[in-house]
Amino acid sequence: MPDLLVRFHKMYPELIIEQSSSKRFGIMEALQAGTIDFAICVPSIKTDEKFHIRSETLMYEDVYVVFPPSHRFRNRKTVHILELDGENYITSPKGYAVRDAMDKHFTKMQVKPYIVIETTDTISVMSYVKAASGFAFIPRTIVTKYPELENECTVLTGIDTREDVSVSWNEGKYKTQTQILFFEFLRIF
Repeated sequence: MPDLLVRFHKMYPELIIEQSSSKRFGIMEALQAGTIDFAICVPSIKTDEKFHIRSETLMYEDVYVVFPPSHRFRNRKTVHILELDGENYITSPKGYAVRDAMDKHFTKMQVKPYIVIETTDTISVMSYVKAASGFAFIPRTIVTKYPELENECTVLTGIDTREDVSVSWNEGKYKTQTQILFFEFLRIF
């Protein structure tokens, strides 16, 4: 998101970008009401003809697991999802997409990590992990941007961790000039 929005702002410096995070339900309500121009979500919000919600995939994102410095899995290249059973876990609250997706995987595999911290502040997650609070998931794009994190990441096996990143909007609402410019920008991004 930061790279995408910074590039957009460089092309259109006169525009003010308001970026926020919300639970999926809140995002759907805002799209339906037309109070937001668009949403970028992982995984994608399904296209909904009834409410005129349309989504297009921008890219695909993998996630890695990061463990605290002294954790027994810290230096492993891979860890199976079953090995996370009972482990301390740092995550977002229910209703956030990555949390909901991982909860489905955990339920399907009968894995019950112990949630020690729920936060919407993605920047603080690595601080909590480094303070030995528990493991967390981070997107591959973060690792690509900060290569020093690569040695701290472990690949999760036993499930497909790849999720689609999409942009969603309400086709039934008036398109603002900002929305039109942003969609044109996405086509060349």
